[in-house]
Amino acid sequence: MRENQSRNGRAISLTAIFREYCIHWKALLLACLILGGALTLTDYQNRMSSYHIQAAKAGRVQKSDLEARLSDEEKGDVMRALELNTHLQDRISYQRQNLINQLDPYHEEYLEVHYLIGARTSSAQLIAYLQSEDFKSRLAVQLFAEVYPKSDSRYVQELLDVRTGPFDELGEVGLTIGVKLTDESLRQTIVETMDAYMGKTYQLKHTEEKETIRVDQDLARTQVEGEAFLLQMTQQSQELRARLSDDQSKLYQMYVENRQDIVTRAPVKPQADPRQFVIGVFLGAVADLALLCIYLMFSQTLREPEELQEIWNLPLLGKSMQREARGIRKLFFSRAAYRYFQGKYADEQQAMEDAARQICCSCNLRGIDYLELVPVGRTIEKENRKLLELLSEKGIRMRIRDMEEGKAGCPGGAAVVISVAGRGARYMEIDRALIDLDAAGVDVLGAFYAEA
Repeated sequence: MRENQSRNGRAISLTAIFREYCIHWKALLLACLILGGALTLTDYQNRMSSYHIQAAKAGRVQKSDLEARLSDEEKGDVMRALELNTHLQDRISYQRQNLINQLDPYHEEYLEVHYLIGARTSSAQLIAYLQSEDFKSRLAVQLFAEVYPKSDSRYVQELLDVRTGPFDELGEVGLTIGVKLTDESLRQTIVETMDAYMGKTYQLKHTEEKETIRVDQDLARTQVEGEAFLLQMTQQSQELRARLSDDQSKLYQMYVENRQDIVTRAPVKPQADPRQFVIGVFLGAVADLALLCIYLMFSQTLREPEELQEIWNLPLLGKSMQREARGIRKLFFSRAAYRYFQGKYADEQQAMEDAARQICCSCNLRGIDYLELVPVGRTIEKENRKLLELLSEKGIRMRIRDMEEGKAGCPGGAAVVISVAGRGARYMEIDRALIDLDAAGVDVLGAFYAEA
């Protein structure tokens, strides 16, 4: 089944594109190799240039030399990158060590321990102190020492919530200490530690304890904002370090590692990248296909014998597809592939005999024994002479008109066969020849097509 794409009113046969691709596979292979090799060589040269620059800078570099070589503005950029990196590392350390970041805000285990402040111990001064940050800090220190020895008391304090208020219906004042549990197994240790501290320091004993599971929206928002801020700082640090030059990067590394010199290793010599060759081969195939399509779209010469029937409605009485490649085209032309696609029409003797038989049948049906052969486009003298001999053997006289005689010199009522040179006859020439023959009133039997 023939598939066509139309452009500017002209049909492009996909089958013809594939056929030309296969016939000129040597040109395709050459284009792929050239483009693949060029792309590989260009990439290799660029990487070698970078390699030579880096190799020249390899060796031991002193901090004092870099500081003397860089300007104040460049050193200022290094210091800004260093300060941002220090801040970033502190923030990362806080995120990792902070106990509150270990909590699941959507399944938070919250422990409340209640202490009754009796009338004997109750006083405005005591209650005010229990509500202060100092009491919360001291309690955090106790928990840090007993429960979280590997953490920091500042992080432990963030787990605590202390409040005072009416304890029961009798109006007794009570103290409630809330603790966000990072681990359920620590619950008993926490209660015992708080009881020991509160009993020894304030002579208070807890009356009850209650554990609940809740959703802490504030904690969830804090964790999300902390991660977003950390990500933003990381991106800013990477962008700032990316803008540093090679000398600035070395000085930055010395500051970070607190070193007075740095040894830069010689880079590894690059090798040719085979991926570039593969990309070049693919681009070469695409470029070759694009050039072939452009040629077929904008070429004004006859491409295929079937166009004589499709465009001008001329019966195709015969075709000889014996194409000869000349000059440099011989290097790229595959005769075997061409003969495979053209079949019997690529055999000159068989194609000419078939053409003579069809022309003879057409003449016999019309009672004609004399023909004139009108060549159009590039002269295919060899095929025309061969056709003349074959028709003479069959009793059909035929005269080949010279190009100088013109197309309109045919007598009225004469029978004419147009000899068209494939890839050598322009559409305009065929149009002009048919117009002249039609004006002369001749009978055009059909066309004979031969590759030029």
